[in-house]
Amino acid sequence: MLCGKYMNGYHAQTNAPNNYSTYIPVGWSDWYALQSMDYFGPRFNINGQSVLFPDDVYQTDVLAEISSTWIGSKIRHNSSFFALITPHAPHDPYTPPLRYSGILEGLVTIPQDSSFNQDDYHQQLLPGIFADLPTQNSSEMIQRGG
Repeated sequence: MLCGKYMNGYHAQTNAPNNYSTYIPVGWSDWYALQSMDYFGPRFNINGQSVLFPDDVYQTDVLAEISSTWIGSKIRHNSSFFALITPHAPHDPYTPPLRYSGILEGLVTIPQDSSFNQDDYHQQLLPGIFADLPTQNSSEMIQRGG
């Protein structure tokens, strides 16, 4: 069973809007692949059928429900199984469900040890693009989610 993101570009057969792939690769007994990367109101290929969930339904909740139900069924029937569960989160824009809004308020602190905003000399010793990274403001990092 696959549940979640299959591979980049899988979800659409062409560049045409609303042309979602219902293809299931050979060898999968059950297929629950994301057809959109939307965190709210996701679209899934559920065993060859394109299913759009309502806008208030969170993608990771759908993955959790499908996966736990499927695994529970296999356990109840004493069946062996393979489950590949591949959530899209956490990807930009890092949008959690509203029930988690503010749950870590006041609990998150950004460590500011010697590696945080290194002095210019030490920053320039870092390899490649890391040498040119801008300094960070810890309160802005908390607002962005870390």
